[in-house]
Amino acid sequence: MAIVDSKSDKLLGNCGLLNVDHINRNAEFGIFIGDGQSRGKGIGEEATRLILDFGFNAINLNHIWLRVFTFNKNAIGLYKKIGFKVIGAKRQSRIIGNNKIDELLMDILPNEFESPYIIPLFEKVKNKFK
Repeated sequence: MAIVDSKSDKLLGNCGLLNVDHINRNAEFGIFIGDGQSRGKGIGEEATRLILDFGFNAINLNHIWLRVFTFNKNAIGLYKKIGFKVIGAKRQSRIIGNNKIDELLMDILPNEFESPYIIPLFEKVKNKFK
């Protein structure tokens, strides 16, 4: 899915669920914000929460995981804030120039995530019919 500035219609990046396995109810999460000026403004957090909400509460996933380079401290902090847990590492899995870089593997389950959009909207609609 595209991440677009609602005021200017400018494309800021993209995010989504990859390799969705509906039988085992899991998927990999990925996000990229290409516009450097848009980083650090909460856009990635909002997009991540939207995708997780969709994954857990619209298509009924039970496990969402991601990979992140260990040097990306801001992203790791954000993922932990949202509820992701570190589950392992792929040591020296990327080589950029002479640098060997580790990747962290992180995951989140539905009970570790609070729905910011879908469940509150459902409750609001449900309460109208009481």
